[in-house]
Amino acid sequence: MVEDLPFLARPLTAEERARAEAIAAEWGIAGLESSAPISVVGTGPDLNAATENGLQRAADLLGLSVPEIKNRATISGAIEIGRHPGVAQVTFRAPLARLEPLGLLPFVRDQYDAA
Repeated sequence: MVEDLPFLARPLTAEERARAEAIAAEWGIAGLESSAPISVVGTGPDLNAATENGLQRAADLLGLSVPEIKNRATISGAIEIGRHPGVAQVTFRAPLARLEPLGLLPFVRDQYDAA
């Protein structure tokens, strides 16, 4: 649910998107990436291993590099400690263009009403 997402991972409201597009236009940026939140769970013998596992799983899923996933989690998400030792949840806004070929876009639209 949107309320359960880390603040930075929440989908942009129409007002936030309009403001972001105006700023992008001021800087000569053609458009904004369409994205939606996803969470990937990582596990391991300790928190560091679980975090690395979650980052790698997200990278493998989306066909992106681990550094890009780290960047996305930093800018538009969070890495949270799970309830049990050795569990981490990596949440970030992922590009819709990467979610669509995986068949995840209908779930994202249903959950978050994303375009």
